[in-house]
Amino acid sequence: MPKFELWILLLTQVSFACAVIPIHIESFNGYGHPQYVTNLNCSIGTIRQKMQVMNFDCTFPQEFDKLMIRFSLFKREGGRYQMFNIDSKEDLCKVLDKTERSNVVSRMMPMWKYYGHFPDLCPIKGDITVRRYPIDLAFYPSVFPSGDFKIVVQIIESKQNIGILNVTAGFISMHVGCCDNVDVNSPSIECPIEMSPTAELILLAVVPIQ
Repeated sequence: MPKFELWILLLTQVSFACAVIPIHIESFNGYGHPQYVTNLNCSIGTIRQKMQVMNFDCTFPQEFDKLMIRFSLFKREGGRYQMFNIDSKEDLCKVLDKTERSNVVSRMMPMWKYYGHFPDLCPIKGDITVRRYPIDLAFYPSVFPSGDFKIVVQIIESKQNIGILNVTAGFISMHVGCCDNVDVNSPSIECPIEMSPTAELILLAVVPIQ
């Protein structure tokens, strides 16, 4: 009778010890060209007394069929905000009708539509509304770092190259578990990303003894 022995293979994968990244929204404001944007309102709210969210309203009183959107990310370094990794300018109308690929807007659009009213196609006219929108970090291609940041979203009428809307959100991100007793209002928060092995899968193998 052949003899067998049992092998137990433990496969592990590396996971981040600081998976939860709370966001503290410090500011949210906007400016609209008075000829092209009306009823502009930006405000910060709170859900269940814990989670900060943003509310946004504006009206485009006339149709726009040629719009660009610029998405810029800044990080505070040495007392001033500096461009940080992302400065993307995309054809908003072509992104909406899926005739042009998008690196940033396509990641954000599902959340904008989920939390409010955003047009599906150009021309764009009428009300745009976003309610109880938490800052979504899906636009960032990797693990989001800690620190003091500012996101700037600009809408540009591309026929005349006129900026018609500029919205800015300032926020602080930090990794839970990396920094203890940290003041989230501090202008500079730096946390190292700690790595820890996590047992993920156990395989049982029955192997004949030669």
